[in-house]
Amino acid sequence: MDGWTVVTHDWRSPLPGGEPRCALVPGPDACGAGWNFYRTPAGALRIGGLWPDGWPCRLIYVEASDAGGIVESVDTWRAASLTLAREATSAELQAAMLDLCASVGPPHQAALGAEQWKWYQALGRPHHDADMLTAHLQRALSTRGLDWDLHEFTSVGALKAAVDAWTARSVIDAWAARVAFDSWDATAVKAARVAFDSWIARVWNGTAWDGWAAFDSWTPRTVWDGWTAIAAWAARAALVVYISSTLGLISTPKDLFSTGLREAYAHGLAIAFPVGLRTLGWAMDAQS
Repeated sequence: MDGWTVVTHDWRSPLPGGEPRCALVPGPDACGAGWNFYRTPAGALRIGGLWPDGWPCRLIYVEASDAGGIVESVDTWRAASLTLAREATSAELQAAMLDLCASVGPPHQAALGAEQWKWYQALGRPHHDADMLTAHLQRALSTRGLDWDLHEFTSVGALKAAVDAWTARSVIDAWAARVAFDSWDATAVKAARVAFDSWIARVWNGTAWDGWAAFDSWTPRTVWDGWTAIAAWAARAALVVYISSTLGLISTPKDLFSTGLREAYAHGLAIAFPVGLRTLGWAMDAQS
């Protein structure tokens, strides 16, 4: 049998928690022990995520031997062992991303698929240029109407420590941090999410929860560290705003959360996050 699976950019399971190799446990549970793989590339991406740890995933074509058993459940299989035959081509990846967008309909499916591909490429950090990175962050701030300063940190950990120190000083500082975060990101994204939830519930003739299954690939579904995976949440926020605006559900410009920030990631950004009322902290990716 053959199919598709997803691993992280550094060849780990997209579900953290240790060594993924394990014995197959027979039974009907689709999420039981064993090596999971999927009938289609889109199915693998929907479960594994496009960027589960803030970096683009690897979509792998796999071959499973029936030695040790294979358990089948709907569109998912589990096997005692898999052979990683090859990585998906760019064309196969883009086709799978297009499949993920089928629920929005033909008028917008291609555009949303292209947006996913742009984020996928950017999160690969193909360039490493601090000057270009800061220029694009300034552009992101300007696009969002924020007259803020930029402050560079040596690492994600150093930025996190600064935020922790700020929020720990007092209740007022903790409140100020929330205000800063809402200004940078959260408020418009919340509005877009509410509008998109309502649209999905109508189109899917069910609950928004069920409808969101089609876009699970945008969301870090796992327990990756919240700070190192902020890039994944940034991409998700940008895509939610993009499609909500494209569908006419909100008046926010569709590129508001992509402009500048996506290009900054493409030039080596690891994280961007408010570290003061009018200050955006950032750090370069150590793996670039």
